[in-house]
Amino acid sequence: MALIKEYIEILIEGLIFESKQDIVNLGFPPVIASFFFEQFGQKAFLLARWYKEYKNFRNQDDDNWWRVGDHGIAIPGHRHFRLPDIIYMYNTALSGDTEKYQAARREYGFSTEEEIDFGEAVKMWKAEIKENFSEDIFFKSVFVKDIISGKIPDLKPYTKLAYQEAQDKYDKKRVFKEAEPLKTYPNGWKWINVGPKCQLVGGQMKNCGSTGVMSMDPDRTMITLFDPRNKPHVVVTWSPGDKRISGDEGVGGSAVKEIYQEYVFDLADILGARFDFDRTKSDVMKIKGAIGPKKVKSITNPTGGSYYSRVELVSGDTWYTNGYTYVPEAVVQENLPEYGNDLQKTLVGIFHNRNNPNIKLVPAFSIGSVV
Repeated sequence: MALIKEYIEILIEGLIFESKQDIVNLGFPPVIASFFFEQFGQKAFLLARWYKEYKNFRNQDDDNWWRVGDHGIAIPGHRHFRLPDIIYMYNTALSGDTEKYQAARREYGFSTEEEIDFGEAVKMWKAEIKENFSEDIFFKSVFVKDIISGKIPDLKPYTKLAYQEAQDKYDKKRVFKEAEPLKTYPNGWKWINVGPKCQLVGGQMKNCGSTGVMSMDPDRTMITLFDPRNKPHVVVTWSPGDKRISGDEGVGGSAVKEIYQEYVFDLADILGARFDFDRTKSDVMKIKGAIGPKKVKSITNPTGGSYYSRVELVSGDTWYTNGYTYVPEAVVQENLPEYGNDLQKTLVGIFHNRNNPNIKLVPAFSIGSVV
């Protein structure tokens, strides 16, 4: 029995070496190959292959792809000490060469006064590599996270695909087959929560496919407006902790087209959310969001330029705005003679002459409670 056990262990060690070597053959440093195998077992080579495709999608035959690529995360306070540098420190410690290791420590600004314990140094740097590399953006995609967590128990439908194809296939499955739309309209258009990241949407919308810096809410997610053919037209970031919708965009990061804007305001009503009008790229949505879309009857351009708008309300009142502050039409009419009845000059004078005590401008953030 002991011999059988030993034989099995030898076989396992051989398989482990082969798996690591296969990953090294893709161009990974040996310590990173070890990371893949230790963390992901039988999935290691597939994830390593996909990682290389993700990082080196332009030229898979480039032998220097790892050396010239951007891996891991930046270390706070050490902008010039990144994962390749940590690996260099690890390798010099692994060599056991005191002179070489001390030179490396001096190069990166570490103290050379402490006595060297190479065993502890190797262990420390390996832990640093693991922690840094595991934070790489590749491991943050919904697809990869769901593989790691076991949410995708069967990888057979994906193993023969390139990374982007596999990710798109999974995104289509989870978005259109598994996700329940937040709302489906009679014309077939629908809002779907696609998660904090969705490269399928990112590719079609020509954006990063992520909530990114749109919100600091840890539970933020991306909600997308799809047409009946499952083509996306609008993305917004929903921050449930803040009860806020922000980052509304059309294709290529453009302002949301007017024909889709009512869908966005309707989504805000569905979620009971505040629309972040201050950051929208649409001048019309900025105004409607500040006042309340149901209160606005029409928005026109009174001077032919793009800076000022005339806003007629359902109530019959009319206001002028530069998007940031508002003034009643009556005030504009009173000041017209002073500027030779020139509306453009009058509006410039009103919105830029903030020292006139007779003119009270209403900030956008409070106009909704005034009208």
